[in-house]
Amino acid sequence: MTTNNIKCSVGLEPIHYNEIYPKCKITFGQQSIDTELIKETCFDFQETIDRDTKLKIEFYGKRNIDSIHNRQLEIKIKNISIMGITNSKFIHIGQYTPVYPEPWASQQKRSGNKLETRLRNVDTLGWNGIWELEIGNPPFTWIQQTLSQGWIYPSGHLSAKYPI
Repeated sequence: MTTNNIKCSVGLEPIHYNEIYPKCKITFGQQSIDTELIKETCFDFQETIDRDTKLKIEFYGKRNIDSIHNRQLEIKIKNISIMGITNSKFIHIGQYTPVYPEPWASQQKRSGNKLETRLRNVDTLGWNGIWELEIGNPPFTWIQQTLSQGWIYPSGHLSAKYPI
């Protein structure tokens, strides 16, 4: 079991109306922050991990009234930094599981529109739900693979030649 220290930062921007702001819970590993997002904010985390870990953003508390009459209540994921490396791909490979509002969801289904249960390439949370990114351990190996930076040697070459 290999342990690694991992740093993660996530920048979030509220899209709001009047004095109504989105509420969210940001979780990284064992840490979590529950907040009303009033201004663009960067949340910083540091953990020691011994397995893959998740960054989660849960948007909650949005009501149907928060989406009518030119009202908008959303959370925009501005950036994600892992181990000091910021890349938009970290946002786009995350998965968003929205909770579609009723009666809209039922109307869409009756009209023959399929509502996906999990969405990728999402940088704005417009419905209540959870966006999550699974980060592998060790983090630098995961970053290198995620950003398609390649390898100098095939990943299993040492263990095949020199069994432990």
